Amino acid sequence: MTSALWGGCASDSTVPQPGQVPELLLALDPLRADHLGCYGHPFVETPALDALADESILFENCTSPATWTLPAFASAMTGRYPYRHGVVGGERMSLPPGVPTFAEGMRARGYRTKGFAAVGYFREETGIGRGIDSLELFIGGPTSDRSARYQAAV
Repeated sequence: MTSALWGGCASDSTVPQPGQVPELLLALDPLRADHLGCYGHPFVETPALDALADESILFENCTSPATWTLPAFASAMTGRYPYRHGVVGGERMSLPPGVPTFAEGMRARGYRTKGFAAVGYFREETGIGRGIDSLELFIGGPTSDRSARYQAAV
């Protein structure tokens, strides 16, 4: 499973100032929403995610703009469709320098950002994590060759 988590806290302290709300973006790939308790699955138990959802804005009608992780996460971090940010695979595996990211926007508004990702697509060369002040990558273990085969075919 691929996952990513970004957070932002107010720059003056770890407690947000009036009008500054801590921001959290949680992205899980691949995970179907209808397989989580907070989205109504009757048997699957996801108590930590359900508790977070109870205190958060829960988006109930979302679709991915891409069929695979790299352009989908690039879209999540830029708010743009893949044909607009340009990360579509093959020779186009990184964000162009002029494309702003969520983390850069948070920084411009006085937030510090922290990221945790279990996918290599957030490495510096992709530009997707551009603007995240502190990024921890949890990469390792067995991987399939599916992504490499796809890239070779693109």
